Amino acid sequence: HVNLLRNYQIREPRILDRSRRYFGNGKRSLIDILLNFLAFIPLGLLVVVLVRKHNGPAMSVFLATVAGLATSMLIEILQGLMPSRDSTVFDVLFNSTGALFGGFLGLLIGWMVTSHTRTKEGAAAFDQTQA
Repeated sequence: HVNLLRNYQIREPRILDRSRRYFGNGKRSLIDILLNFLAFIPLGLLVVVLVRKHNGPAMSVFLATVAGLATSMLIEILQGLMPSRDSTVFDVLFNSTGALFGGFLGLLIGWMVTSHTRTKEGAAAFDQTQA
């Protein structure tokens, strides 16, 4: 029934046909998925670093994911307006997942830095009491 839909001038079948690149082209599709995922990790990491002091860890990761989702949707909407570009929901999915991962990575790095700083301060305080 996709052929029936192609007779009409609607964009959905075109988008669905082009989304097959993710699942039908093997190595090329894996590269697209990885690039979309990896491209948004820094955004998620940056958002968590910026908002972590004023929000809890869950809210920080949530905000990082929403920032990735909003940015990705804007990019995909603009790409959909360009005839030479294609826009898929899979790009939004993998970009947002990358931002989510970046958010968790930001929490992990923040926890490691804070934990290391506390350990050094505790060791220094212990050394002073022993002197």
